[in-house]
Amino acid sequence: MCVDPDWGLGLAVVVALYIYRNNRKLQAALTASQEAREALRLSEERHRFVADNVPDAIWTMDLHGRNTYVSPSVERMRGYTVTEAMQQTIDEALTPASAKIA
Repeated sequence: MCVDPDWGLGLAVVVALYIYRNNRKLQAALTASQEAREALRLSEERHRFVADNVPDAIWTMDLHGRNTYVSPSVERMRGYTVTEAMQQTIDEALTPASAKIA
């Protein structure tokens, strides 16, 4: 049985083109992912700057009632450091006694 050498060369070219095409798609997806990650980082940085510098207290919690963010203005408004406020539960934070003014 004799194999045509042109057939083998043709198959090698098709495989090489397939690999090249897939590599291009993967590179494009990686670039898009890196760009999206950078855009997200800049957006988070911008929002963190705003939240850290507004005069009002900003307080966020997750679905389990755990604090995820407390703005630095909480110390001026309530007399608690950010660390202290982060450790309070919602019940502790909303009592008249917890609203001490510095």
